[in-house]
Amino acid sequence: MNSNRMLTNRKNIIFQAEKHPLETRHIHTTLESYCLELVHRKAYEEVAIMSKGLKVLDYGCNDGYGTYIISNYCKEVIGIDVSAIAIKNAKEKYGQQGIEFHLFDGKRTSFDDKFFDRVVSLQVIEHIIDYDDYLNEIKRILTKDGVVLFTTPNATIRLDPGMKPLNPFHVKEFTPIELNNLLKKYFNKVEIRGLFATDVLYNVEYNRLKKGLERARKKPIFPSPWKIKAAFVNGVKAILPNCIYYITKRAFNRLEMGAKRLDKSVMTKYSTNDFFYLENNLEQSLDLMAICSVR
Repeated sequence: MNSNRMLTNRKNIIFQAEKHPLETRHIHTTLESYCLELVHRKAYEEVAIMSKGLKVLDYGCNDGYGTYIISNYCKEVIGIDVSAIAIKNAKEKYGQQGIEFHLFDGKRTSFDDKFFDRVVSLQVIEHIIDYDDYLNEIKRILTKDGVVLFTTPNATIRLDPGMKPLNPFHVKEFTPIELNNLLKKYFNKVEIRGLFATDVLYNVEYNRLKKGLERARKKPIFPSPWKIKAAFVNGVKAILPNCIYYITKRAFNRLEMGAKRLDKSVMTKYSTNDFFYLENNLEQSLDLMAICSVR
């Protein structure tokens, strides 16, 4: 059990389900935001290639954009999430592609034992309080020769030692050693890889993270603008039903970003092909991937 925050497992699941935003980004105003999308998409493309012809569970699918990427490679994929609005959006976007999406309680899935050849859980473990519930459930539904793949931020370049995550939805961010030590308690074989990129994109993402760390180190007396904005957004979400909130948010985003979009030539120049995984120098990686098996 992770005790980094004074939050029970159940309250954390409810918080993540009701407050965590949808992940898909279609409009970009900076190379930073586009680079971050590429980081997440690269992970899904990588696990999709490793899931060819298999029966896959996308555990923590959000609005299903990554589940769809996997579907182009695997035999069958199902997405699950604790967020009702995320599952609703996933079904609307990708349900007609033959992909199943299910809402679940964050603890026990409805699947039989040894049901999936592959479980992928990308950018999820950092949101978890009860690792026993999370990892033992994944082991239960995984075939005896199955493999589970995790991705998660690399705390080494994001945080100072002992610093709490800057992302309010993250319970704990892991260094490569911490992630390896945790997963070895549950899986016999654990392999950790790190995400890197060509110089331009590596520096874009690395510098974005360092700027966030520098802001956190300054500990301003007054709330930062992004915290004020977050408080306002949470207040609006508390008042409006989820469906109305997200419709309103999308409308404002279109108005705000219409005149400030990132030039298409920049987006054409860079792609997920500029990113790659390595097994060494993990402390300097942009993101971590763990490949685990019971046998």
